[in-house]
Amino acid sequence: MGDEASGGAGRWRIEALRRFGGETDERVLARRFHAQWRRSPDAPVTDDEHRWMERVVAAVRSVHRDFLVVADAPRTGRHPERVQLLDDAASVSLEVRPDWAGIIPLPDYTGDAAAGFALMWQLCQALARDASCLIVDPAGLAVIEMQLDVDRAREEYGWI
Repeated sequence: MGDEASGGAGRWRIEALRRFGGETDERVLARRFHAQWRRSPDAPVTDDEHRWMERVVAAVRSVHRDFLVVADAPRTGRHPERVQLLDDAASVSLEVRPDWAGIIPLPDYTGDAAAGFALMWQLCQALARDASCLIVDPAGLAVIEMQLDVDRAREEYGWI
């Protein structure tokens, strides 16, 4: 899963999935990864979904204020279907959708790997805490335990 095993950055991706109330991990995963539970891509973004997307952006900016926030023009309805958070000096970029956010490594990141991992981990912790997200590795449908401190998490997961 980490770049040590795959031969380079960019092979991994983390997703922060929206959790409603006391929803179980299994229900959150089903809503994201099983076709019958997925949100229709043509559905306009609701006010509730838009507020959640704003919470995600606020949580991310609370950790790293330098992200540039870019929202796509809405195709249908009043709200954008996608928001991107970009910073060429950061180790990751983010894509925010109405029910999930993708945390994507920048393949040309040249900074310190430990600092890059720490930023990614702090973003995941903020999303879990402040935006009611379940953090997952979508490749293996594995739930990531966010209680670990950054050093222990780097040992455990080894990304970047």
